[in-house]
Amino acid sequence: GVNQLARMSTDMDVLVALNLDVKFRDAPPFNAMAQAIAKGSFSIVGTSILNSHGARGAGRLPRLSMSMLSHDFGIDHDKEATDGHSWRDAMPWRGAVHGACFAIHIPKFHQVGGFDESLFLYGEEFDLAVKSESAGMRMAFLVSSSIEHASEGRLDSKKQMLNMYNLRYLAWRERRWILSFVFTVRLLMFVSSQAQWSLLSLIFRPNEPRRLILCESSIESNLE
Repeated sequence: GVNQLARMSTDMDVLVALNLDVKFRDAPPFNAMAQAIAKGSFSIVGTSILNSHGARGAGRLPRLSMSMLSHDFGIDHDKEATDGHSWRDAMPWRGAVHGACFAIHIPKFHQVGGFDESLFLYGEEFDLAVKSESAGMRMAFLVSSSIEHASEGRLDSKKQMLNMYNLRYLAWRERRWILSFVFTVRLLMFVSSQAQWSLLSLIFRPNEPRRLILCESSIESNLE
């Protein structure tokens, strides 16, 4: 969807991408995020995401590296920071930003080929982070407390499975072999713990159609 929106926005420099299941508790910092790109020379700007209780959850995310394995994705790493209200409050960041809300510089987004459309539902933010870093693009993060993500912080092992599958694919695509191996082991553990034996043959193929996996694992209805 973001790729298509970017292609349609030929007369614009900045696109703010949102998940469909977000709502606003206050005025979102879209203007400051866009100005951080226009005036601060950043290519991607992320922001904080609230859970349904109004607490900040994941916002700044790690790079596609072994550090992901020890990263607590449910913790706000800016809990002591106040909200940013100006583009000058955007702080440089080397990693990924939450995919529920981010701003991108459209020409730079096209330059790196947009999102890998093999990905479905999960992992897009890490795809963008890898590509932007390789292209020398600058990323920033703006702390805020206005955007609530409906499913933030809710654990679902089946959704985690698809997330692991996508991250394993990204690690394989980027030749991060150790990380790819670790995600393969985790996928095998999931399949055995959930008795999802129909998925066993897919574990060793890195880029099967995601909708096929959803159907075979009987989780498509849980994600729609």
